[in-house]
Amino acid sequence: MLLSQYWVTAYRFFLRQKIYALLNGLGLTVGMASCLIMVLIATDDIGFDQFHPHADRIYRVAVDIQFPGRSSQSAITPFPLGTALKQNKHIAEDAIRIIRLRNLIISARDSQPYTVSQAIITDANFFNFFGFDLQFGDKTSCLSTDSAVVLTQHMAKKLLRPGQTLESLLGQQLVIQGDQNRWTITGIAIDPPRKSHFRYDVILPLKAEEQSRWDWFVTWTYMRIPADVSIDSVKNRMRPFQELFYAAVKERFRSEDGATQIGIKEEFILQPIRDIHLRSHLDHELEQNSRIEYTYALLFTAAMVLMISCFNYVNVSTARWTKRAKEIGVRKMIGASEPRILSQFLGESLIMTFSCLVLAIVFVFLTLPLVNFLTDKSIRVEELTIFHSVSFLFLFGLVVSLISGVYPAYMVSSFDVSQILRNQRVGLGGIATRKRLVVMQFFFGIFLSICTITDFQQVHYLTKEEHLGFDKNQVLIIENALALEDHQAAFKADLLRLGTIEYAAYSSQNPIDVTSSVISQTTGSRSLQIGSEIISVDPDFTKTLGVALVWGKIFDTLVTPGRKSAIINQSFLKKTFLESPEKIKVVLHNLQRDTLEVTGLFRDFRHKPFKLVSGPLLLVLSTESERFLLIRPTGSNMAELKEQVEKLWQKYVPQTALKSYTLSEKIEEQLYLESELGSITLFFTILAIFVACVGLLGLAAFSGEKRAKEIAIRKVYGARSREIVYILVRQYGILISISFLLAASAAWYLMTWWLGQYPSRIEISPWVVFLSGFSCLLIALAAVSYQSLQVAQKNPSETLRSE
Repeated sequence: MLLSQYWVTAYRFFLRQKIYALLNGLGLTVGMASCLIMVLIATDDIGFDQFHPHADRIYRVAVDIQFPGRSSQSAITPFPLGTALKQNKHIAEDAIRIIRLRNLIISARDSQPYTVSQAIITDANFFNFFGFDLQFGDKTSCLSTDSAVVLTQHMAKKLLRPGQTLESLLGQQLVIQGDQNRWTITGIAIDPPRKSHFRYDVILPLKAEEQSRWDWFVTWTYMRIPADVSIDSVKNRMRPFQELFYAAVKERFRSEDGATQIGIKEEFILQPIRDIHLRSHLDHELEQNSRIEYTYALLFTAAMVLMISCFNYVNVSTARWTKRAKEIGVRKMIGASEPRILSQFLGESLIMTFSCLVLAIVFVFLTLPLVNFLTDKSIRVEELTIFHSVSFLFLFGLVVSLISGVYPAYMVSSFDVSQILRNQRVGLGGIATRKRLVVMQFFFGIFLSICTITDFQQVHYLTKEEHLGFDKNQVLIIENALALEDHQAAFKADLLRLGTIEYAAYSSQNPIDVTSSVISQTTGSRSLQIGSEIISVDPDFTKTLGVALVWGKIFDTLVTPGRKSAIINQSFLKKTFLESPEKIKVVLHNLQRDTLEVTGLFRDFRHKPFKLVSGPLLLVLSTESERFLLIRPTGSNMAELKEQVEKLWQKYVPQTALKSYTLSEKIEEQLYLESELGSITLFFTILAIFVACVGLLGLAAFSGEKRAKEIAIRKVYGARSREIVYILVRQYGILISISFLLAASAAWYLMTWWLGQYPSRIEISPWVVFLSGFSCLLIALAAVSYQSLQVAQKNPSETLRSE
């Protein structure tokens, strides 16, 4: 009965105050919908790898090696480690190794060859160790033979003939990578869950033969620790393996004179599998991971937008509920207590909030396809557990209702009856409270504006040619050049004959994501050990990439017999503490102990992901087939170039699909998280400022109503409309200016920390700070000025008629 009375009273009040109810409802709906959408985007990256049995006890082993002046943290580990862990049950209940294969070609009887971009080699216990499922086949035995192969549903459907079922594929034979040996399909796996930190289409067994070299890094190793053993205890028990690894590393990096390099430190790192997707950013990750910082940034933005909406609601409510002072006075006179009145207004706030929440949920569901398109995600309705949880939605609505409604309801219920009945003006905490809320609203809006624009500036800076060191728009990369096998030289020669290609060059590494490291030692009077990345290239590499040569020749074949040549970058030269690279010789601590004579020096270019330091780099002349082919056209028509390269590719390897992309596309992929975060926060920042301006419209209208007689008298005495508008707008200009000063300081501090994550970064521009605040000020004042102009142009006779 009581709730029905609250509903009727609230309904009647909303009818009398349609415009303000609409403004309040619109602001709250937009705020809650924006918050829920950002929470969905942020939490989509949370919960990866939760589906594995005993996921809380599964760890990935990584390696941290500290060299002189350089450190290397890698996700790949020595090959024998997995076997050693399996044999020590007091350390690991079970362990497994994974090797990644790319661009694998498979074919079945009477079917065309298919290129598989995601294939893995792994131990036979793969399906018993992880939580991946088989649709057909036996988990225990499907990988127990050397010729077994397991396909995912997605891959298996490509091999189906008309009328054939997936189950009928079991036992059929495949040819892999041109190998004449037949592989037998022993299982059809359910496609890996979307929230897995690695994916696959084909699984091959790890052959039985073992390698005992502890310096051979090739596998990703996972272990499941016993339930009754602490992680610290496991780390201590792994020290014997660490010693084997350490001894192999020391032997590999022994100095040229035979002395052991004493500056090397190494350690195994254990990473919880559930932390990998958000918290692991090592060299040689199985796939590109997200970052926990972006999740925090999105949740922080969601909280800010929601608070703006709540403050907007408080502001408009405190202004409008003062018109109900007489209603409250009468209620108190006939015996209504403050708690009773408080509960009534809280009830009205609950009704408004949950009505807006229903609209917000409908809006989220309707915009979910657009959200997936803009963020390149695949969030599905059935995965939205937070919307299936009535308790979560009820709690969310209750919290928003309390934030928005407690203060206005408390102040309304505490009105003094004697003041009300003597017709004295009452207010909810005075003008000061509403001013503070306006300041907070625009503080959040301006703060988000500064942060978002600075993020966009940083992304733009990272992609500029002067920062990259090369022209990213004029290079096409073929990723699977190894498919050409012995025809690489012929393919390159035919490319250059097309007339539309200026340079082409093979490379062992992607030039902006180099993961191959080496320790080298300079020889001569000043012997130093230097850690660097290394790429095997052909002589046209620097010309194709557009990297400037500072000194010397690209490569010199006229060096001392038995020695090879190399060129180094400026960072490598700085590590030698020499002024010139002339007569520098280096000895690589690889298996061959190659001696290199430095014949050229080139400018630094970015060869590591943007949050890693691009340091010393060695380019050595390639003597084998390489994985990447870089192509620079004579013109700028990249689409035409791709078409020509595709035709020539089909001539050489028709059974293999061409895998190519431009260098700029690869850079965009590396900066995807930064770009996505900037786009999302920009959109919701605009919404937040819109909500704040909607609130200002309501406050300006209320202020105009309260000062209607004052304005009318001023007009009678000759005040012009622009003077009236100035009087009404001035106070809001002052409040937003205060917001700007506070937001500028906070944003400057936060973005200084954020930009500190990048080795190369911009300085925060004072112009960005100023223009963000000035733009918000103009938008807000434009909204207030419009409403104030309506009040100022009103005929004073209509207001003063009753006087």
